[in-house]
Amino acid sequence: KVENSRIQTFEESDVNADFNPPLLKAVTGDPELPLRYLYDGGCSVCNGFVKMLKGRKGVENIYFEDISSSAYDPRKNKDVQFADAMATIHVIRNEDDTILTGMEALKSLYSAVGLGWVFQLSQLPVVSLAAQLLYKFVSKYRIQLGGTMDGLQAFNRADMEKRGEGSCTDPEGECREKPMPEEQSAESVDGNGNSMELATPAADRHHLLGIYTIQKGKGLRAAPIDVDTGAMISSGATIPVESMSREDVAQAVRDLDKHFQWNGSIGIGLPGLIQDHALGQTDEKQGSKWANLKNSREDRLVHERELSDAVGRDVVIMTGAEANGFGEMAYGAGRGEKGLVMMCTVGRGFGVALFDDGVLVRNVDFSWMWTWDMNVWKDSQLPEEDEENEERWLRWGERVASYLLELEENLHPDVIILGGAASLSYPRWSDQLGEPMRLNVVTALPEMQPMRLNVVKAPIKLAQLGPLAGVKGSAAGGALLLKLRDDQLKVRAALGNMEGVSPEKMSEEQLQHVFNAFDKDEDAALSLQELADAVRALGVKLTQAESKELMIDLDVENTGDISFNEFSSWWHDLVRRDAVELLHTEAQFDQVLEEESQSERLVVVEVKFTFCRPCKAFDPYYRECAEKFTDARFLQLVGNENKDMVHLGKHVLKIKSSPTFIFFRGGKEVHRHTGAKRDKFMDMVMAKLRKGEVGYDADYEPQSDEEEAAAAPP
Repeated sequence: KVENSRIQTFEESDVNADFNPPLLKAVTGDPELPLRYLYDGGCSVCNGFVKMLKGRKGVENIYFEDISSSAYDPRKNKDVQFADAMATIHVIRNEDDTILTGMEALKSLYSAVGLGWVFQLSQLPVVSLAAQLLYKFVSKYRIQLGGTMDGLQAFNRADMEKRGEGSCTDPEGECREKPMPEEQSAESVDGNGNSMELATPAADRHHLLGIYTIQKGKGLRAAPIDVDTGAMISSGATIPVESMSREDVAQAVRDLDKHFQWNGSIGIGLPGLIQDHALGQTDEKQGSKWANLKNSREDRLVHERELSDAVGRDVVIMTGAEANGFGEMAYGAGRGEKGLVMMCTVGRGFGVALFDDGVLVRNVDFSWMWTWDMNVWKDSQLPEEDEENEERWLRWGERVASYLLELEENLHPDVIILGGAASLSYPRWSDQLGEPMRLNVVTALPEMQPMRLNVVKAPIKLAQLGPLAGVKGSAAGGALLLKLRDDQLKVRAALGNMEGVSPEKMSEEQLQHVFNAFDKDEDAALSLQELADAVRALGVKLTQAESKELMIDLDVENTGDISFNEFSSWWHDLVRRDAVELLHTEAQFDQVLEEESQSERLVVVEVKFTFCRPCKAFDPYYRECAEKFTDARFLQLVGNENKDMVHLGKHVLKIKSSPTFIFFRGGKEVHRHTGAKRDKFMDMVMAKLRKGEVGYDADYEPQSDEEEAAAAPP
């Protein structure tokens, strides 16, 4: 685990014993300590240096500020901008508000932790050379040597600064610093103190990090989950969040990801609303707005893409009711249930999710269900557990009964599962709802007997997973929805190859041609059987359940078949993307090459590292080119983002420095070069464009003096 004072760990037994465990206040250190060190959390050298400092006496006088964090604010750090902090080391001395840089900054840090002698020693040329050689030898055996490494590590860092190698200083150069070692494993500890391997391939759909909101949206609870069994792989963790803005949620998820050293996918259960003013939005006039996760497939895809890019992992989001429902359907009260199951999370609000034979029905519009917040129920809030006023419980029961009755009359569920905070007090209010209709109550509480209620006819089950339903369900649902996404991408690639074009370049006429080919009975609608047959003919293998999931995702109007408008809308949502596609898994990279293998479309790939300053400086220009040359497809990979990316960069693409640019046609590499030189990059793009493609210019004159580095593929 990576320690973070904002994160509190828990065991499954602890949470189940206490429904609402206290969320401890975040403790992040005092920024007014004598020294404030601005370091790059994305740089392996910096992180190793920070780790060394934190292991020494005197570190209590240093506050560590990560400039790579999205929460970094120059206004709170003497207006030191990110680019300046990346150029050289910065330390703020709070006593006199002085900004120290370079060797002076290192000297202040060393003096604080008792390593001032290192700074003096580093000025001697002969000692400098000997120490460099010794440092390389000792680095190999750093674990065995333990604390004896500190002096040499500190010396080497000072010597790097002296030689001007503390960072990538040439904005048009390239970084050759070694990326995260592939053999580096992420470990955590279980409840017995045993070391556990948590690192999991990004494409693994059997182990996900499940995350769910707690404390009325003031925090997140997370745990790595074995999706097949529902068991926690290790201790879980909670972390507070400032707000439910996408920026704050993304930062909290990044912190949890780092805590678990997670390399796999993430499922997140969020309330129906998430604040939509962050993640790169700079137009102050827009202000903050609220986007409803339940509104449309497009909304969900936008949120998922932005969170995925912010976190650097495959991310799937779902509503709170959906997450709880996935958990109960997989491991709890809904396991084995057939027909239409309605999951209700009842507390301050009332959430609903529908599962048809275990498959989430994602396109249900609940906007007509507004009666829960009618003024008549203002005095009918969920009472506290120790409430003795029976009239309050009666009013609450009437409110729930009224809403359940309306839901059943419109949705006709076969089974209802009640979860959320109100389910724990079910005995206090269920028997006060009236008589005429008998209700079959199935409960895990042996002392409870079937009761008479005046609401619904469908059997009611009480949720069985308790406080961890959302976490486990987020993981289980994430696995299912990621599998659906994988299947959709296979269908997308197959359809593009069928027409011989890049998927996103397919016209409405081509889509109509595909639709008509699938519509065997020519009734202008696709049935489940026609869809399954078409997918099978494309060479994509789906189970019956997976075909049904795909059908439900397309059938937004819930008519039981798919119209061309629904098919076209689904297609455009599926292929919609940013000008620069940031990929997080090797499978995504393979998918792009497969999609473009028949289209002959130019694919441009930039491989970068988090510690690479030239890469950061080149980002705006790369996006500018992507927006200009729209017939080409521009990808970006972060080579040390996770184990998948390390393997892709090191063993598949054979990356030795960053940024590296690789060009593909028809799925085959046709060119590569390194370095962030704009003229050279533009020359290569223009050289690889074909006549008729946007931006092609037969009269273009090369701008770079260098010869084309048309290296053969490794």
